[in-house]
Amino acid sequence: MSETAQIQTPAHSGQGEEREILRLSGYQRFIHLLVVIAFFILTFTGIPLKFHDWAWAKLIIQALGGYEVARYLHRAGAILTFLYIFLYFAEVAYRFIIKREKGLFWGPDSIIPRVEDITHVVQMVIWFLIGGKRPKIDRWAYWEKFDFFAEAWGNFLLGLTGLILWFPAFFTRLLPGFAIGMSTIIHGIEASLAVCFIFFIHFFNAHLRRAKFPMDMVIVTGRMSMQEFEEDRPAELERVKKDNALFWHQVPPASPALAKVGKTVGLILLALGLGISVCITYSVFFDWISRLIRFIS
Repeated sequence: MSETAQIQTPAHSGQGEEREILRLSGYQRFIHLLVVIAFFILTFTGIPLKFHDWAWAKLIIQALGGYEVARYLHRAGAILTFLYIFLYFAEVAYRFIIKREKGLFWGPDSIIPRVEDITHVVQMVIWFLIGGKRPKIDRWAYWEKFDFFAEAWGNFLLGLTGLILWFPAFFTRLLPGFAIGMSTIIHGIEASLAVCFIFFIHFFNAHLRRAKFPMDMVIVTGRMSMQEFEEDRPAELERVKKDNALFWHQVPPASPALAKVGKTVGLILLALGLGISVCITYSVFFDWISRLIRFIS
């Protein structure tokens, strides 16, 4: 979500410094940082519990200091998750109620899916298979909206089942006893799906695409070069020009040190994410194979 501002017409500052487009505020990047930290804490403390019989899971638990430490770290990650959800909705409420911003819940600047997104999916598939013109992406691409709502659904389901497992005595006063067993199953399955989705789908969009490897630096610097803006968000660029550049402003480039740190962190996260995803896939695959063999025999 962009900050409302007016873009400066010159592409360079008076000192000849190239200007960039501000995509994300510092507050929004801070929330994403909390998302990353919470997600990795929950992943590396929760997934090994589900696959506790496997050697790789035991190694992770040992590295963390044992199951007791992993349990408290997992709860800390849960608290951090509730914190960034609160901060996100606090920002939305502030912008909608106090600043009275328009377009938060509708229109091209909104994260809410539109009919155009379906068209963009079809156009992207056609472009990928047989060539032609790429779809003209606006403020939010269809895959970013899918990422957003996939995480929102995952947070709701994992948060609800996680609270039931965290406070079983309280929730069994309100729910039947089998809710604990159901929550255990749902929590484990949804966590595995969420991890694989993030590390295979989201990581491809944010890390593995040739133009973004090893990391989409927008989430670190909040900035995008004018060339990237023209290539990745042509529909938004047309609106910006037509509306006299409302909702955007140009800023100086981020420091090279920040970009270097971002790329280094991106590589580390990429390696960790793909590593545990391979472990999960390996374990699930061979578990299915062993079940099949037992069934046949």
